[in-house]
Amino acid sequence: MGLYKILHFFFSKKKNFNLILSGGKSSLKQYLLFSQTNIAWKNINIYLTDDRIVNINNKFSNYRNIKNSFGRLKSSLHLNDLNIIKLFRSNKHKISLFSNLRSTPTLTFLSMGDDGHFASIFHNSKQYKDLINPLSKPNVYFVEKIGNPKLPRITMNLSLILISDLIIINIISSKKRNLFYKLLNNKDKKYPISAVLKHAKNKILVYDGKQFINLKS
Repeated sequence: MGLYKILHFFFSKKKNFNLILSGGKSSLKQYLLFSQTNIAWKNINIYLTDDRIVNINNKFSNYRNIKNSFGRLKSSLHLNDLNIIKLFRSNKHKISLFSNLRSTPTLTFLSMGDDGHFASIFHNSKQYKDLINPLSKPNVYFVEKIGNPKLPRITMNLSLILISDLIIINIISSKKRNLFYKLLNNKDKKYPISAVLKHAKNKILVYDGKQFINLKS
């Protein structure tokens, strides 16, 4: 099942929906496939799972890189129709974000790092227990300098991501595939992605570079 079919199958009867996108080279390549979709982009809210706290013109900005990916599409997509919403932690922004995610169908594209992290949730984060707790209040967190590159970050916590109706996880490299399939049967708490597998398995599709796999099957 290709990306085009997934988007249209899942949202065929929905006029409006949300896309939550993560950065990462493998995911950015996948976003190029949006050129195959005939969707009214002006009706879609695009959110980020996380971002590095840098100037939006910085090469490490997820906002910049995702917007540039859409800009390279050779399609009828008009950039002015894109509603890419930066991730903020202001109360006004959070109220709008939470309201939209709870009231509108949401599809999330989640990248997994070679170390098993997702969004900007790393096992060695000082706030790891709160970030990964599915019972925590859905929220947006500031995270210390961490990851590669080692920069301060802002991220959705797990419980906020779990509001999604469908989560597509990209595991295109062989290293990521090997780790992911190992963790499917042996959840290891030191790998953040294990929490996603445990608490969202019934709404996950996995893209392994060749095909989409439904974990419910």
